Amino acid sequence: MEEAKARIVRPLGPWEQFSSARHHLGVYRCVVVTVRYVIPHGLENTRAALVEALASVVGGQPMLQVGIVGQETNQPAFIHLPEIDLRDHFELRSQKYTTVEEYEAKLSETHGWLHDQLWPSIESKVPWKVLALQPESNGLFQTPVIDILFAYHHSLADGTGGKDFHQHLAAALNTQDRGDTLLEPRYILSFPDIAELPEAQEEAIPFTRSWPFVLKATWNHLAPSLLKPKPPTPWTGRPIDFALPYITRVYPLHFSPESLQTLIKASRDHSSSLTALLHAMALASLATRLDPKDAESFVSMTPINLRPWISPTVKEGLKTKMRSLVTGLDTPFPASVVGALRSPHADRDELIWQAAKETKRLLDQRVSTLPSDDVAGLLHLIPDFSEYFRGLDGKPRAATWEVSNIGVLRCADSNGGWEPTRGMFSIGAMVAGAGIALSVISIEKHGLTVTLSWQQDIVDEPLVMGIGTPLRDEIRYRAILALYKSEGKM
Repeated sequence: MEEAKARIVRPLGPWEQFSSARHHLGVYRCVVVTVRYVIPHGLENTRAALVEALASVVGGQPMLQVGIVGQETNQPAFIHLPEIDLRDHFELRSQKYTTVEEYEAKLSETHGWLHDQLWPSIESKVPWKVLALQPESNGLFQTPVIDILFAYHHSLADGTGGKDFHQHLAAALNTQDRGDTLLEPRYILSFPDIAELPEAQEEAIPFTRSWPFVLKATWNHLAPSLLKPKPPTPWTGRPIDFALPYITRVYPLHFSPESLQTLIKASRDHSSSLTALLHAMALASLATRLDPKDAESFVSMTPINLRPWISPTVKEGLKTKMRSLVTGLDTPFPASVVGALRSPHADRDELIWQAAKETKRLLDQRVSTLPSDDVAGLLHLIPDFSEYFRGLDGKPRAATWEVSNIGVLRCADSNGGWEPTRGMFSIGAMVAGAGIALSVISIEKHGLTVTLSWQQDIVDEPLVMGIGTPLRDEIRYRAILALYKSEGKM
């Protein structure tokens, strides 16, 4: 016990505890960010190359070097691990597939499987894993490719942190000595000295709180319901149910770079953004697929990257390290907006752009006031996060869907080396969160992927597929429409 205390690096901050408690209760387990790489021609040992590059990345990222002790308590802490065996954290799966579709289905299935796993022995093993899927060379793809799935505990990093991991991995792969890949890779990494971790979110972001904001938040949380007006209840899927099996379903949608660029241009032309447009398209899809008597209104959630507001007092060498710096904004879609989309005489295209523009306006408004009066700055007021989540069991969800966009993965020119060509970002079933997640990543010069994920039995699969397939078709339609307009053909 004394030895363990001596290896404590620092306590988890409130936001990190938020994620730690969810893992302990099994209601949110990991984030997965995947990148497909073209394998360099003539590479003789893919495994050795990956392990060597991974060792380099881990050596430069303190959050990938620590375990977590006391996750079942109110005082969890990051603990120094003097040694990491990469054989516990890296796996290469190579097999033959008959068709591209079969391989893509396996990739999605593997995303879901990773989300469903609890991290074992996190006090002695860092809670992250790299799983590489490689279709054996049989002409399935024009060039040999490998998908590298990075799964990790949310207390270690946010979605942006997962994207940063791949940026560092691509750099390490493309700067290593090819001769090293002919040797037996180094699996055992030694860290004799306790690493300095990036500051907790609450120390890195200078949150400020006004008394009216604090009093309103306290009133909404603690006041008896009979003293508060009862607003219309938005449809958010089935209520939170801890008893249901934790099974994550994953459905990715991939789009060409041409589709991405035309969508971005169309969004800007309508004073909107890609993120806001995805919200609006999810809104339109649900509005036309759910019974108005059951679903009069909706509410969505958008995670917001807090890195632009990082404090100047944060240590310079830690600013760009993998970490978790994120908050979120709920956006209501009232019955008037939903009802208009359901009208048989609705101008659907115009209404979607109106919803996208308003969503963008609300996001801009929230961003303009950060980091003041933000709910993330109140997490320290929760005395017991496990008890907080248990108290949500059986209650309605706070959001119908979530759109999380971690942006563009930009890497240096590979010069015939390891080239990232496609991404896939997904989050696990949110037992106590939004019913449906849309997770977004794009790869510079190589297109966009929107991944839908949800908890099995919380939202009916035909409903989600009814969002996904039309969403795919509509994005492609909008891209073609924007292209035609830009060429003056309409």
